[in-house]
Amino acid sequence: MKTTLLSILTLLIGLCAMAEGEKYVERMERNIALMDTTIEMSVMQDLANRFDQIATAEKDQWLPYYYSAYAYVNLAFMSDEPGKGDGFLDKADALLKSAQAIDNHAKDEVWLLQAYAAQARIMVDPMTRGQMYGSIAGTLIEQAKLENPDNPRVYYLTGQSLLYTPPQSGGGKAAACPYIKEAQEKYETAKPASSIHPSWGKRGVTLFVKMCDE
Repeated sequence: MKTTLLSILTLLIGLCAMAEGEKYVERMERNIALMDTTIEMSVMQDLANRFDQIATAEKDQWLPYYYSAYAYVNLAFMSDEPGKGDGFLDKADALLKSAQAIDNHAKDEVWLLQAYAAQARIMVDPMTRGQMYGSIAGTLIEQAKLENPDNPRVYYLTGQSLLYTPPQSGGGKAAACPYIKEAQEKYETAKPASSIHPSWGKRGVTLFVKMCDE
């Protein structure tokens, strides 16, 4: 009798854990889908808060911290107030450290988001920050490429950086477009580990490809 009760209890615990896991994935999927479509700062801030809440509840999961950081990087790009931009990016940096501490296997994704954040730092003050943060972003992208050369965000971020770099400094469309086209190809074959693993950047690449073809 005791063995039967123990078996039933074990089964119930397993079913509850499975249900909680499904609920976590559904919440993540819903918020990620909204993040991929919004262009409003208020919605992006709400999403950053939502991912923060998920991270608080799911302390052993790195992805909620990662996506909260991604939301703050997006907020920095959206903001036209330099002080606020740096504040958003400081939060993103702290969240990425938390993500990395939980799971160090997704090094390339964390490095690439750190590179994206460095590019956002440049946008706060391009004249004085370009060289320093451009170098930081480049180093992080190269590290990610060594870790996973098939990650499309390696080529997306490289192309994006070159596209907004003056031709006299080695940038411009001629330098950027081969990376943009390669990113497009990589996105076509990329297979994220799950429905909630990073896949961002494809929309940006589509826009850049149109610019390259003009």
